[in-house]
Amino acid sequence: MSEFNTIQRLVSPDQPTKAEDELKTLLEKMKLDPTETTQQFAAQWSQLVAWSWLEPHEYSENKPNEAQENLRQEFINAVKELARTCIQEHYCPGMFVDQIIAQSDCLSEYLAGKLPKSGLTLPNLYHDLTNLEDYAFTEELTKLFLWVVTVDRFNGWLAGYNKKEDKFVMVIAYPPRPALSPSVLTVSELRDWSQGKGDGGYTPPNPYIPTCIC
Repeated sequence: MSEFNTIQRLVSPDQPTKAEDELKTLLEKMKLDPTETTQQFAAQWSQLVAWSWLEPHEYSENKPNEAQENLRQEFINAVKELARTCIQEHYCPGMFVDQIIAQSDCLSEYLAGKLPKSGLTLPNLYHDLTNLEDYAFTEELTKLFLWVVTVDRFNGWLAGYNKKEDKFVMVIAYPPRPALSPSVLTVSELRDWSQGKGDGGYTPPNPYIPTCIC
């Protein structure tokens, strides 16, 4: 798998088994419920992926405006660039760690709403899509993570801890969008999930929509 060598270079050797407990303790110190926060991360990353997979012509109504479409392209480019560098690190171990860290920080700033060229931020977009105020990717939380993108899985996981950067290494899934069909994935499923419609669970109703950690 493309991410394995990348993760080996980013995770401190003595930390992988401790990272989950350490993150839980840190969230409690921040007066956040670890289970609720983890579930919000899982659901909202998944919703952002579903949103980014929707082309403007796939909306039957309420088509995205120019700012929303520009932000979608910015988000996609930030994720794709990080994914590309993670794959480069896999094949050339040790050569792209600094670039991964820089691009991870860039993705964190997009998630936290700090780098929009479009005039619209992801926190505001999430509220517009879902009418919810519980956006999880705040600056306070995103700065805790060093992101690694996997393109060949539909789920992500907490991989460990990087002592040098003082960040938790989080693998997030962004595979190619499956071919749309009633038996696999439909536009309406992507659209409904990106807008927070469903049974209120934190994992997508369709297994072909990526998720983060759970």
